[in-house]
Amino acid sequence: MQNSKKQKPQQRVDDGLYTVKLKDLRFTKNDMGTRVHWVFEFTDLPPVDGNLPTLIRTTSPSIGNTSKRREIIEALDPSLKEMLDNTPFAQVSGQSLIGKTCKAHVNNRANKAGVVFSNMEMFFPCYDAAANELGKLKTAATKKVAEKDSTAANDAE
Repeated sequence: MQNSKKQKPQQRVDDGLYTVKLKDLRFTKNDMGTRVHWVFEFTDLPPVDGNLPTLIRTTSPSIGNTSKRREIIEALDPSLKEMLDNTPFAQVSGQSLIGKTCKAHVNNRANKAGVVFSNMEMFFPCYDAAANELGKLKTAATKKVAEKDSTAANDAE
């Protein structure tokens, strides 16, 4: 396993809410168990060296109600929400999600070594812009970040 304290970020994306497309999905095993690596392209940013900026979000394989994997799946395909409640983990295939888009909230934070990484922290379904849903997503993202920061601060006390 690589030590993230010594790594430098491969790409950096400014804080904000972006449209992302799932480019690849990989499962790996390490000392933390099975991990899911979601590779996202940022479709509303200009290419860098001929390629769209790309970030990877790593999750556990859990699809519990509060899991990050479930949040990503539901953002990429909201029609799967009901299915996830009644389907065993082994029957949920992520390959059908490749090429689908959603919104991702990026927040840059330093790790314990002080290296700043771009982290995709929250995921939301894409909605029709004419319905003005983007404004609602930005508000929800800001609220979730504030709640997360508040919870983390309370846990640290």
